[in-house]
Amino acid sequence: MTQSCEICTLLPNTKYVLLETDLWMVSLAPDQQFLGRSFVTAKKHTRSLAALSKAQWDDLHQVIIALENAISSAYGADLFNWACLMNDAYKDTANTQSPHVHFHVRPRYKNTVYLQGYTFTDNDFGKHYKTPWDDPYQRAVPQTIMDAIYLNIQEYLGS
Repeated sequence: MTQSCEICTLLPNTKYVLLETDLWMVSLAPDQQFLGRSFVTAKKHTRSLAALSKAQWDDLHQVIIALENAISSAYGADLFNWACLMNDAYKDTANTQSPHVHFHVRPRYKNTVYLQGYTFTDNDFGKHYKTPWDDPYQRAVPQTIMDAIYLNIQEYLGS
């Protein structure tokens, strides 16, 4: 754990952990604009993709297979956008944070998905996703919906 890393301090208190290996943690993002949106985070503080060990890459491959299969089975995701940005560590020049390898996973859907009265529609399917920060749909969903999303994906992870 690195004290100057926000992610390192958040990992022990992560909610909605879908999958955990010795090297990676997968958790649901509070923003479910893209149903099943998740974070895949290296458990060991690693500053860059180039610094990942072979063991981390091999384990990540298994995590990718499990997560994509589970979300596809639970909700019918057609493809997945994976992004490793780490920009927040540099957003403030006075910031002393250290970057931490993590991925933003956005499942993409050709068809609308309905879940307990909520409608999840990917209006930009087949295009680069948009993140309009003032869009009311980009929001944290109620806990009951988060619980349902979590349990449905967990069912296919076999956990």
